Amino acid sequence: MEIVAWLPGNISPVHNYANWGIVALLSGLEKHTFWQQKKYRKFPNKIAQVGSQIL
Repeated sequence: MEIVAWLPGNISPVHNYANWGIVALLSGLEKHTFWQQKKYRKFPNKIAQVGSQIL
C-alpha cells in the first residue's frame, strides 16, 4: 500500500506501475491523464495522451 499527499498544483510525471491500483481521494480533485503506447517504426516507444478524467 502507498499513501501519497499532494499540495495543490503539484504534478507527477508520466509513469507506469504495470499493475492495477485503486485511487481514493479524501478531499480535493485529481486530474488523471491516460496514455497509450503508439507503435511507429521511427519512434517505437512514443506515447500519446488518449484521455483524461477528473476524480
